[in-house]
Amino acid sequence: MGAQTTYDNVPALGYAGDLDRSRPFATLTMKNVEASASMPFGSAVCRDLVSPASDMSALQPALESNKVAGIILRANTYARTWTDDAGTVNGQLDGTGLVVGTIMTVVTMGRMFVKCDTGCVPGDCLWVRAVAGAGEALGALENADDSTDMIDCTKFATWETTASADGLAWLSFDFTRSAA
Repeated sequence: MGAQTTYDNVPALGYAGDLDRSRPFATLTMKNVEASASMPFGSAVCRDLVSPASDMSALQPALESNKVAGIILRANTYARTWTDDAGTVNGQLDGTGLVVGTIMTVVTMGRMFVKCDTGCVPGDCLWVRAVAGAGEALGALENADDSTDMIDCTKFATWETTASADGLAWLSFDFTRSAA
């Protein structure tokens, strides 16, 4: 999954990270505590269980044994990053996603419009990228295991629509049943 730097003004269906608010959903408030990585809308995050600064600490997946806490909700309330005269970077949203230190909403249960890196068809189950390779991003959502790089979320999420590789599709999920 490449870095997302632009959005269409009028998308055909929606944006990655859009929530279907006509269905039940649950959210958590979390904070990006990565060392330097921004987190894209519609990507999966895990709780920091090793050295959390607080119960809100969120990291990108790093191990197959990580438990997904939820998926980052897209919102128009984040300020784009900019640098002031003193060289200080301000704002919460860069060309990739939400910068380190940003407080964000993570959807733990619901139906979201998200990017499927590998493409999917209705009924496919969810796998989340935990080890990034060339052209792959941590927290990316996929429809199959590629051997040793994925978190198995098949018990917690199902793709509901068809998408080609890197296309958008509806995903129903419930990570509240997953042990964190």
